[in-house]
Amino acid sequence: MNYDGIKRLGIKNAAFDLDGTIITDNNRVIDGVLRGLESLKKNGITNFIVTGRGINLIKRQSFIRKFEPFIFPKLILNDGNIIYSLNSNKLYILNTINKNYVIGLYNYFKNKADFIIESRGIPFAQNRKSLMKYKMIYNIQTKIALFSNITELENITKIYIFPQKGINRVIEDNMLNNNLFIVNKISFLNCYEIKPPFISKDIGLEHLLRICAMGNLNNVVSFGDGMNDKTLLNKSKLGIAVMNCEHSVSEICDVKLSVEIGEFLLSL
Repeated sequence: MNYDGIKRLGIKNAAFDLDGTIITDNNRVIDGVLRGLESLKKNGITNFIVTGRGINLIKRQSFIRKFEPFIFPKLILNDGNIIYSLNSNKLYILNTINKNYVIGLYNYFKNKADFIIESRGIPFAQNRKSLMKYKMIYNIQTKIALFSNITELENITKIYIFPQKGINRVIEDNMLNNNLFIVNKISFLNCYEIKPPFISKDIGLEHLLRICAMGNLNNVVSFGDGMNDKTLLNKSKLGIAVMNCEHSVSEICDVKLSVEIGEFLLSL
């Protein structure tokens, strides 16, 4: 594969997941990636970041400053639900969780579980216990405020619930039997991650491409490694799974890399 082949496919844009794809677990940029992004840009390819991270896991991160010269200045965050501008610090939210349902859920379980609630992409903690657990999941030291009144939180973009021992089944019965949100189980620390419906990385990127008049997924090559990348990889013109990706991800991709992504980009 080379730039002539990429151009023959009509590819004008490249989309990159962050964690496990172009950065490591400790936020180190994988060797060769920055020079690879620079090369893509020089060859007329626009680079997009499409990540499951929220705003608090992006802001003030040194690796983002390293990427800035080579990427489109609007990032796709929260698995496609938020478009965030690096230049203006403004964000656009595609979908939110029904506030009245969130209030009812919280009031019912607040003495049986600990909550983190994202308002406009910014997390707020119910208490110090939930704050500690959230930071352990994402291995971060970012300051997060506590909320005192849930009714003051608007545009709710994600919820994390840490149930007390023995009530998982009750929570699952209350949460899973509706179409108001998507529930993912995070085994570490027994956490439930709740997101709005109809949200995915491919939807977020296609929305951004459309409003910027930059085409659609048919002119995108995408790179990823995890379950939340699958629809983007599958719907892009060319989906590329990186080394050490999840097995089910490589199965739906056009290509699985046998070398590190930085080496691959520099070989084009």
